[in-house]
Amino acid sequence: MLETLLKRCTKCGNEYPATSEYFHLNNQTSDNLHRWCKPCANLNRKQSYLRNRDTVLKRQHEYDLQHQAEYRARNRDWRKRNKEKVREMNRDWYQKNRDRQRPYQREWQRRWRDANRDALRLKWRLRENLVRSTGIVTPKDIENQYQRQDGRCYWCSKLVENRYHIDHVIPISKGGINTPDNIVISCPFCNGSKNNLLPYEEWTPPNPLLPR
Repeated sequence: MLETLLKRCTKCGNEYPATSEYFHLNNQTSDNLHRWCKPCANLNRKQSYLRNRDTVLKRQHEYDLQHQAEYRARNRDWRKRNKEKVREMNRDWYQKNRDRQRPYQREWQRRWRDANRDALRLKWRLRENLVRSTGIVTPKDIENQYQRQDGRCYWCSKLVENRYHIDHVIPISKGGINTPDNIVISCPFCNGSKNNLLPYEEWTPPNPLLPR
């Protein structure tokens, strides 16, 4: 049976097995291990950071400002390569933080609506006229569609309960019409994510009720 070599920490004086489990690696020493044990080294690093916190944060802030354009370009490229992952991450965050974010969101939305009331009225009037000019959907049509989908979102299959949007499969802005065969029940997240994009061409549903 091999005997485990011990190494004494020069900071606290305790002995530990001379392995990387108890000491950080350091190629400047004869045994390639730091003179202090990991608890002592970590504590010293933390204390050093607290003593120089303002200087460290200022230096980090200056570095971030200098490389801001590089960070944004890298983030854009990553999001383009991982669209599905980003969509799922956003969905998970929304579900976990929905109740916590609601009061702040309501207050922010109220202030924005108050500051843009006239512009909103004009926007929704134009939108309503455009939708009505392409067809008619009655409350009964919406209820029937809700029943056909069993109260689930058409795009992700999750239960919507009483929080749902009426979504045009083919957006009105892309030539869609306001008729019962062009509407589905959607959760707010999917409707906002889809926006005015064409499904399966410009936007991919995460987990649709019906396979394409």
